[in-house]
Amino acid sequence: MVSITCYGGVDEIGGNKIIVEDGDTRFSFDFGTSFGRRYDYYEEYLKPRAAVGLLDMLFMGLLPPLEGIYREDLLPRADFWARWRTAPRYRRLTLDGVLLSHAHIDHSGYISFLDPEIPVYSSLITAFTSKAMQDSGQADFEREVCYANLRDCQDDVLRTSKVSKRRPFIFLDKPPGESSARTFWNSIPFKTKELEVVTAEPQSDTVGSLPLRHFPVDHSIFGATAFAVETSEGWLGYTGDLRLHGAGRENTLRFVEEMRNLQPLALLCEGTRAGWRCEEDSGGRGVRECAGRGQAGERFGSGRFWPAQCGAFACLSRDRAGNRAQPSGAGQRCLLAGGYVPGVAGEGTGHPEFS
Repeated sequence: MVSITCYGGVDEIGGNKIIVEDGDTRFSFDFGTSFGRRYDYYEEYLKPRAAVGLLDMLFMGLLPPLEGIYREDLLPRADFWARWRTAPRYRRLTLDGVLLSHAHIDHSGYISFLDPEIPVYSSLITAFTSKAMQDSGQADFEREVCYANLRDCQDDVLRTSKVSKRRPFIFLDKPPGESSARTFWNSIPFKTKELEVVTAEPQSDTVGSLPLRHFPVDHSIFGATAFAVETSEGWLGYTGDLRLHGAGRENTLRFVEEMRNLQPLALLCEGTRAGWRCEEDSGGRGVRECAGRGQAGERFGSGRFWPAQCGAFACLSRDRAGNRAQPSGAGQRCLLAGGYVPGVAGEGTGHPEFS
């Protein structure tokens, strides 16, 4: 029996955290920041408290209470999980990997809180873009996608240590080639910190024990990737964010053709702007124009990375009668068995009461 649990990305833009379980293999499609939920409580100058680690994140419902997948250094007390084991949606599990579709924060951001031993599967461009964003941004425990700045607990307060730990990334397309690229990947901008490197077996064709395929797709950021995983019940596809009106349109069309050939049991597909209207690719054109001026020897400024409004998900499949499966009540799992998808929905907050 294969199960899919959506802990984000349903009825919202971004925040994708989609955990798939099949036998002894468990993995997540993306693990992103839910902007809508986050901005119910926080804004630019009001942020979750790093000194209490996971506490604010779980209490405000920004992270699901899943013991076993998060960083141990973000637990402010040894008995931290004892307070959550009676909470709705609480589970204990492990992950064999995160399949990261692209570097936008609504898909990647909360990898920051995951155990730094968990491998991240991505394209080389996605990994390098994520690291550039972390290196050049403000120090923030919500933005530690590529390397975790470890904390020490002193009197129930978490304080930054002098050790950082780089997550094991598995590059799906190719490893870093030039020595300058390897130097960039294996260094951090903090001269006072020691970098521990976690390595992983470079097997990009499996996640856990399941065969894995990856496909480049077009999106408003370079390196976007779609996935297909062969489960015990059939192929499961995941689009990440994709579009058909950019310079990489042909990549998306090839992915569509590959999915048609695989005949997947289910396809997890973004639906933020689902429809037939295409908007002009002004963003992509601007990047290409700037790159052209740079190649001609002219100077040009670089802009910030802004997360795109992409990534709402629905679980799309068809039942035996040929009808599209519809989402069922909140909090239910999407169980794949016998060739149809009974339903899918997001998980609720379900935090325990604190005295």
